[in-house]
Amino acid sequence: MRVAAISLVPRLFCSRPPIILSTNASFPFVSPQSPIFSFSSSAISSDPAADDPTATADPAAAAALLQWGCTPAEVSTILRRCSSLPLPNIRSVHDKLEILNTLGARGPDLVKILIRRPLFLSRPLASDIDRRLEFLRTLFPSDPRALLRAVVCNPSLLTFDVDAILLRCADLYEGIGIPRPVLGRLLFSRPTIIPCSSLDDDKLDLIRRIGLRPHAALYKYAVSIIAISRFDTIRSKIANFERFGLSEDEVLSDLFARYPSALTLSVDKIQRNMTYVLGIMKLPVRAVIEEPKLLSVNLDRCLKPRFLIWRRLQEVGLKPRGKELTVVSAMRMREQQFLKAFIKCHENEDAKSLMELYDSAMVSRRLAESSKKKIMRKAFPY
Repeated sequence: MRVAAISLVPRLFCSRPPIILSTNASFPFVSPQSPIFSFSSSAISSDPAADDPTATADPAAAAALLQWGCTPAEVSTILRRCSSLPLPNIRSVHDKLEILNTLGARGPDLVKILIRRPLFLSRPLASDIDRRLEFLRTLFPSDPRALLRAVVCNPSLLTFDVDAILLRCADLYEGIGIPRPVLGRLLFSRPTIIPCSSLDDDKLDLIRRIGLRPHAALYKYAVSIIAISRFDTIRSKIANFERFGLSEDEVLSDLFARYPSALTLSVDKIQRNMTYVLGIMKLPVRAVIEEPKLLSVNLDRCLKPRFLIWRRLQEVGLKPRGKELTVVSAMRMREQQFLKAFIKCHENEDAKSLMELYDSAMVSRRLAESSKKKIMRKAFPY
């Protein structure tokens, strides 16, 4: 059997025998006797090309990955992503590929899993994997492909303890009127919903005060957001709205009931948008409840430029194309739709002047935005 060595992890002092990738292996079937990866200390070099894992990899190894369904770019991504991983156990790798095969996974799916969880092939799975898969299938009873998409989105689903995590979460949501198939659909918008959900008396009281019924379309979203959020975080965001004149009942029963995602917005974003809407646009605070989109749109790329255009139209006596259009409805439009309705519908000179104002507003940024410290988050910011 012709084999190829891939220099993935530089190991100068490694007593374990090398593991080699077979070029005649076709994804997802891998013989348990067939080694997967070969690690060589020859990857250490003063040559700058050594920083590129594909530069030192045998071409046959890349060909094997291509046989799995990976594109050349994906092959490079895998080699770079897995360049610092410990040696995987060949039996564990074989078992995981067999499991992915039962789910209908192919090469591109494996690439996405390794990008999201580089240690997926290195860490062993618990012995009750069959029971775990049986539970996960109850979340997607009529769509097996949806289970694969959920696993690709969050590979940790294959590692969670059945009794301590999976069943506990399912019982938690079923107890408040959300069945398992609905919980499965929530995995796509909230991938960490299973390990992070918790409900106590305080959170249940918030859900009750929101006023949504279990059969309401937004009920599952409101409950899931509250369940995965820390109670202190929820209280701080409610208090932030209260600073702008909303009562706690208005925040819960009016704003959150109409737009549950308002609870996922950061305190800083809420403050900036609310300050502009109330202080510059001079809209009443009820306008935010009636049109929650004002909270989520980008301040510098949408809210400011479009309000400037609206104000200029008022100053020069021009009207947008459409009798029912208002400054609030302008924020709901897609950009091309907004340009046609508010700028391009006017005469050439007026349209040119409005477009210059719009472009100048679009390129402007908040003061010191370039020096703003960026925070990398590993999960949801709530």
